[in-house]
Amino acid sequence: MPLPKGEHVSEWFQIHARNKRNYVWLTLCGQGKPKIMGEPWYTPDGVTDVWSLIEDWRPEKLPFPVWFAPYNGGKTYDDLLWTGGAALKIASTGFIEALRAAEVTGYQTFDVEVRDHAGAPVEEYTGFATDPFPGSDIQNFRGQTGQNYVFIANQRVVDTLHDHGADRLDISPYTPD
Repeated sequence: MPLPKGEHVSEWFQIHARNKRNYVWLTLCGQGKPKIMGEPWYTPDGVTDVWSLIEDWRPEKLPFPVWFAPYNGGKTYDDLLWTGGAALKIASTGFIEALRAAEVTGYQTFDVEVRDHAGAPVEEYTGFATDPFPGSDIQNFRGQTGQNYVFIANQRVVDTLHDHGADRLDISPYTPD
């Protein structure tokens, strides 16, 4: 649940997609994806690991298209979509427009294809990745060097999301260990 604007103790907040069952949960789909989670997924050459290309978001290196589709019965689309705890984040165009309007730093976007339960395209989403540098508004969770489904952001980002109505996501105070 989003925190009310201005009611906080921490200067930093952790942010991630809601993951209750009534929300849409996405999974990555594509040729040859194993049916059992955690099994290796290779391109037809049998050597190139699909997940490593996806984690770095280099789908152009794949010899087949990939897309995101719901894997649960949820119907609610939020400003961030749950991807099963995977490091990839999918954000609404409203979320990205709010960040751009406020000139928020520390992220990048990339094109993704999101489909609904019937397989039809859902146009209002884009890929979102943290791309932090010292002093940026958005940072990696716990100082990690790679992507994570959760990230941290300063108060200015939280206020911006609230002000633009792009706060349909989980926001809570961040306390570093």
